[in-house]
Amino acid sequence: SIDSALLAKSKYGQVLATHTKDGDSVSAVVDGILPSKSSDQAHPRWTSLPFKNRRQDMTVTFPKLTQVESVSVYWYENPENDVKVPREWWIDYKVGDGDWKRMEKYVTDFYGLEKDTFNFVRPEMAIECDAIRIGILPQQEHCMGIHEIQLGIKE
Repeated sequence: SIDSALLAKSKYGQVLATHTKDGDSVSAVVDGILPSKSSDQAHPRWTSLPFKNRRQDMTVTFPKLTQVESVSVYWYENPENDVKVPREWWIDYKVGDGDWKRMEKYVTDFYGLEKDTFNFVRPEMAIECDAIRIGILPQQEHCMGIHEIQLGIKE
């Protein structure tokens, strides 16, 4: 069975993290609570503490085949705790039991690393999939965190 700290239910489906620090929460990234800024300490968040230099994944598995039109991430940062905005991130998706495929982003979009705002990226065209995975690489000698994830889902 999967540790409940790693797993959350959301309006999108099941959300699973590769790791979650004790006291932090995967459900925080889909709770709809928006921080005032990236360094906001008053709201719940997810972090990869204490693991530095380690890739982390946040996977959303949908209850049925779903069309994803956008992904937005609001980064958490607490430099005093070695948590910084990551150096890189990307989106993979899969259909059924197939292999993960890299999402081709819209030509003018980029995987943003801005603080204090949502970093918004769209696929080249809506992707129909059973799951998406946000892959995240930390800055050297740092951990990373997320306040909130928002998905644009075609109804």
